[in-house]
Amino acid sequence: MFEAAADLEAEFAELERKLSDPAVHADPVASRKIGRRYAELTPIIKNLAAYRQLSADLAASTELADEDEAFAAEAEELSAQLVDVEGRLTRLLAPRDPN
Repeated sequence: MFEAAADLEAEFAELERKLSDPAVHADPVASRKIGRRYAELTPIIKNLAAYRQLSADLAASTELADEDEAFAAEAEELSAQLVDVEGRLTRLLAPRDPN
């Protein structure tokens, strides 16, 4: 679903590496540009992590739902949360209007 996720995660990791380099902060323009992009990607990366975790939790709950009704209720809740996170990711990954 989120084909660009791997590229964005790699870019995010690279930005983190650059932000930890003191030499980058010697150039305020470059530092600001990197910091701005890092701030843009942070909510996407956090929501991707939440999406993956919820997907794994939902799979486990669904598997255990046959054995325990509590897991069936949990699976329904996780499914709703997953839809919410998926919607946020879709909005965050949508191309932005340049104007």
